[in-house]
Amino acid sequence: MAEMHVAIDGPVGTYATADPNLSGVYLYSIIDVPGSAALQNFYALYNPVNSGKTVIALGVTIESYDISTVMGAPSMRVFRTSSAPTGGTLISGGSINKFSTEFPNSVAQVFTGAFTATSVGSALIGFAPDEGAGSASPHSAGTTPGASFILRQGEGVFFQQPATGSSNQLWNIQMVWGER
Repeated sequence: MAEMHVAIDGPVGTYATADPNLSGVYLYSIIDVPGSAALQNFYALYNPVNSGKTVIALGVTIESYDISTVMGAPSMRVFRTSSAPTGGTLISGGSINKFSTEFPNSVAQVFTGAFTATSVGSALIGFAPDEGAGSASPHSAGTTPGASFILRQGEGVFFQQPATGSSNQLWNIQMVWGER
């Protein structure tokens, strides 16, 4: 049998794709959540102890906007935690969006609504607020090429606004993660 050779003229395309070892990719968003003049936790993603999975952060989109003048409002900060948040609202696994209906429910836990969480170390990242009536400040953070933020069993991250926040500032937070 004769060998066949194919010549390729031009560049060969490459495409970014999800890790084929992921058992699922998920997303959960909170929308139009007002800030507070008190310390407030907004959103947590936590990988429970004994989940049997590793949770891999794939990206976050965060936006703040003002319904009135807000001056000197602080940045939203993201911290690591090594214990499960308490209080607030635990979102049921069936309410977390799946990128494919064939994926199982997420093992990760999402907390919203003034939960309590204990930070480990300094802030991982800060997202600057907007400053002025009717203004908005959208931000996105993706994973570093070739790496990602890993949440092992018993680890999580949470979004917190310091005690100098404002109820005139509203926040939208969306987080995407994979599990394997």
